[in-house]
Amino acid sequence: MFSTVSALGGNSHDLSVCENRESLGSAEEQTARTKLKMNALATQRTFATLQNYAGRFDPSHLYPLVQFKDGVKMWIEGEKEPIYALGGACSEVFGHGHQLEKINRPACKLIGDVYRSWGSGNPAESLSTHTSKGISMHLNGFLNEIERHIPSQWSSDEWILNLQVEGASAVWAGVDLLLQLNVSSNAELRADANWRIGVAELAYHGPGSTSLGTQQPLGAHPRQIAYPVPSSLFRDPGESLEDVNNRAKEEFDAFLNTFERQLKVLIVEPQRGSSACGETWDVEILKYYIDAAKERGILVCADEIMCGLGRHGNHSIFLSEALNLNVDAVTFGKAISGGTGDLLSGVIVRQGQNSLIGTRRTALQSHTYAGSSARALLTATEVLKEVPLWYDNIDRIDDIFRKMLLREAPSDIEFYGSGAMWGGRFTGANKIEQFRRFQESCSALKVSVYEVDRLQGFMMTPPYDVTREELTEGTNRLKEAIELARQSHPCH
Repeated sequence: MFSTVSALGGNSHDLSVCENRESLGSAEEQTARTKLKMNALATQRTFATLQNYAGRFDPSHLYPLVQFKDGVKMWIEGEKEPIYALGGACSEVFGHGHQLEKINRPACKLIGDVYRSWGSGNPAESLSTHTSKGISMHLNGFLNEIERHIPSQWSSDEWILNLQVEGASAVWAGVDLLLQLNVSSNAELRADANWRIGVAELAYHGPGSTSLGTQQPLGAHPRQIAYPVPSSLFRDPGESLEDVNNRAKEEFDAFLNTFERQLKVLIVEPQRGSSACGETWDVEILKYYIDAAKERGILVCADEIMCGLGRHGNHSIFLSEALNLNVDAVTFGKAISGGTGDLLSGVIVRQGQNSLIGTRRTALQSHTYAGSSARALLTATEVLKEVPLWYDNIDRIDDIFRKMLLREAPSDIEFYGSGAMWGGRFTGANKIEQFRRFQESCSALKVSVYEVDRLQGFMMTPPYDVTREELTEGTNRLKEAIELARQSHPCH
């Protein structure tokens, strides 16, 4: 008999149990048994259908069927009580209806106008255009708005921007353009078998099969090499964070001395995302890394896919601006397009116009509809206008996490973060068992975080318009899940 687990988050049901129950009983009991059997049959059909879907998890995974969302609350189909979704990998900057309506208003008006034109058989404004044929008429408005947020230390107006649809491609595009600024032709790059891209230890810049970073399920990337970074992940017993930073500086100097002739581009995350559960840098160490690379002629790309768009909590769109980092490029992720389905991402390069104008060279990392969505461009323009209005609320998010998690952290849990991007990980001797129980407890308590399995860690990245009540309730549930995990496998 085919046994299923409810995809709606309820109890497990086996059809044989339903069929073999005692047939006698009250009318209410018979009705209840009938409903149970019907629900099990419905769940079996749903589960069988989802087994044809190879998504983020393997086809046996039971995906929640999300029906409604509001703020951090998420309702699964058929469920009355919401899940408190504290983590979504920074893909959404706003979550409540009023704010979503505001940033999507121009795009929704465009859709209405287009539908009416289609219905009447008249020419309609283009929603997207193949990049070989033209660009959206809304691109210029987006460029004008993002120019307001370009790092002020970029004194030149030679900046260039390339658009993609998600973070991994944006990072590739940044590296691509910086590589081209290092050479006189692409043929020169092809002829040089020795050049390399520097990525941090444990770095994650997108799906490992195709993206830069040290997650390489299909084998090592031939053009990248990992450099040492300071992190609590690499702290030896009895070592202080200052010791970790000093050791990392020495190791990085040795790395540069060994590979400086090969390295063309170095990628840094000004605040690390899922590679280290939101861990922040010592700012002086981060600047040391960047300046040491620049002194050797290595260009630096700041990957702000997760920490950017103000999420870092330093009252600027880009963290590179707030920390006055001497980087050559900065990326932004798909959250810029509002998190409601239209996708946009990209990279801004500090200087590139004079190097590329008239050369017939441009970004190799592109595709047929990169940055062509009129709806995404309209919404992204509104997001850039709105995010600075929410900096104070990002401060409140930071304050809640610090008070509720960081100040009360037990010895076998570490928390890291800033602004609206925080994370934690189990660090004790039983961390693997604790993390598994933590996952189970989160499900039971209806709280969801962004899980980083390889580190026995998790991240919290709420939308900026989350209310104090929502965040406090969700964080209390998270704390309870952590405590249940610790009690189940205590570290002595």
